[in-house]
Amino acid sequence: MFSDLGLLVLNAGNEQETTADQDFFVNALYGISHDADIRVYYNSRFAFGETAAVTYGNRIYTSLHRSSMLARSPLRRDYVFQQSTKLLLHELAHVMQYKAFNGSDSAFGWAYLKAYCNAGFDYFQTPFEVEAFRKQEQVNKLLEDEVGTQFMDQWKWNFWVTTLGLPTRTEYVKSRNQPGRYFLPFQRGSAMLDCKPTGECVGTSEV
Repeated sequence: MFSDLGLLVLNAGNEQETTADQDFFVNALYGISHDADIRVYYNSRFAFGETAAVTYGNRIYTSLHRSSMLARSPLRRDYVFQQSTKLLLHELAHVMQYKAFNGSDSAFGWAYLKAYCNAGFDYFQTPFEVEAFRKQEQVNKLLEDEVGTQFMDQWKWNFWVTTLGLPTRTEYVKSRNQPGRYFLPFQRGSAMLDCKPTGECVGTSEV
């Protein structure tokens, strides 16, 4: 959501970078992590109580606590992190839209307002929102899928962030020759899962 900051945000909350757990999905979708130009303000308070997040330029304000941005294992059961990550990815889509207007608050603001009016004042039909909702669902294979979530579990357990870095794709690839084997590319190599029919997977990495 793009709105006048002074009208909606009562308290900007605590400024933070994205967490490493968030970056797992942010980099897979947008190709960025710990972007110095993007800041997230947790525990923000809004004029309208039901507001979950507001994006203004390159700043994201959310009522969520930062603890909701840290994943617990197994990821497939961490509903709070899954939903908070989707919210972040949605708001990041607005940051990217803002940057596409050369970082101009006024240019993006007027474009958003015009699109909102043309959509019949329907938030969900506004093209900027349609794109943001589409973006937040593009990581579902890694964020919610029974196999895909185990890539992050293995990434955390094996400290692959130091060797592999972050994922570069939002979907894993199935092996054509080995049933139950899956691959996911990372910045400095790839990860492989060998999964049993029970759903239990063993991960290995290749740098």
